[in-house]
Amino acid sequence: MTSELRCLSVQQPWAWALCAGVKDIENRSWTNKYRGTIVIVASSNKVRVTALKKVGPPRYLPPELFAYGAVVGFVDVLDIEPLNRKLEDNPWAWGPYCWRVDNPRLLPEPIPCKAKLNLYTPDPALASRIRAQERHARRVVLDDLEQVWAEAIRMQSEEGRIFGLIDSYITLGEWPGLLRLTTIALRDDPDNSDLHKQRGLALLEQGKEREALASFDEMLRIDPEDPWGYYFRGDTYERFGKMDEARVEYARVKEIDPDFDTSLGEESDEVDEEE
Repeated sequence: MTSELRCLSVQQPWAWALCAGVKDIENRSWTNKYRGTIVIVASSNKVRVTALKKVGPPRYLPPELFAYGAVVGFVDVLDIEPLNRKLEDNPWAWGPYCWRVDNPRLLPEPIPCKAKLNLYTPDPALASRIRAQERHARRVVLDDLEQVWAEAIRMQSEEGRIFGLIDSYITLGEWPGLLRLTTIALRDDPDNSDLHKQRGLALLEQGKEREALASFDEMLRIDPEDPWGYYFRGDTYERFGKMDEARVEYARVKEIDPDFDTSLGEESDEVDEEE
């Protein structure tokens, strides 16, 4: 372990899953240059565990394993990568930034403490307590009851995962990945207007304006009162240089939602006129 401890707060059941060796990717909206051992602090938030218990796996969930508001163990950060095609094959990865971890160790007795945001250094008193207990942290072999929880957590992570991947690719501006996944998702859900919108955005950002326009047309066929469909269609016309058609689309946006901010389109309009 490095001379200075680094802590990362994680909700349960993910904190346990990381330190028990069930989960080898931690997903964050941010990246970091640090590589090495980190202390996993379970936050006091029980929302995810409560949701898991409501849905439940095929088998009965045994009593909870989890500590809250405590240091529960350690993992080593090997690398941090933005979501990509290779990582999609890992069921724990959904991004936007995927922290690859290994060498999981659980503490036999959690150390109570308050969770904080980001990757942080614990205060000296807590650091001393962690140092005193770290030699007791061990890689564990799951017993039968722990296996039930592990399987339930895996099943929960798979539910709707493709939509998490899609959102991450939008955040990252990774348009080829977004196009590929929305095309796949639309095979199972062809009348999902949001998927058509996202696919259209991926096409538009790759310079495929005509195909993007077809996606926005399909989006509006499904939901003709969605102002975003007209907004993106206006943006597409702008990129074609068809400003009259774009103005019609932006006017329709305002008819549906007078508070909708179309300033992006209006600013682009001014630039085009000056040119």
